[in-house]
Amino acid sequence: MDRLWYEITVNQLRNRQDKCMKDISCNTSMYLDLIKFRDKATVSSIADDLDISKAAVTMKVNELVKQGLVKKVQSEEDKRINYLEVTDTISEDYEIYFRPLRHAIETIREKYTQEKIDVFCEVLETFSDCFQSCNKAHKEEL
Repeated sequence: MDRLWYEITVNQLRNRQDKCMKDISCNTSMYLDLIKFRDKATVSSIADDLDISKAAVTMKVNELVKQGLVKKVQSEEDKRINYLEVTDTISEDYEIYFRPLRHAIETIREKYTQEKIDVFCEVLETFSDCFQSCNKAHKEEL
């Protein structure tokens, strides 16, 4: 895991210097990741995930909107809700950013049986569940 985490970190930092997301801070990048990868991201959902105030998230989101990195999309079901999405501009950077991941997935599909891939996916789900439970426990401690 240490080696994997190291390689992911190197990839992220290298991409920020060379190819994409060049002028984006790490903090901004993390917010963009939250918006991109959370289903139906809202200011409230991000504030809840991070256990910070909605006002703080609103300020950051408004900054990202001004920079043209994020857009607000009004919910069709409830007009009071605005979902957050990354813009096409930053989506292009994500395509570059995730080339190593897509390459790894293709390699895994070629190299391993579906049964082994399924087990690997179960392991990843366990990691995700553990992170989620630890985050929840940490939130309750505070």
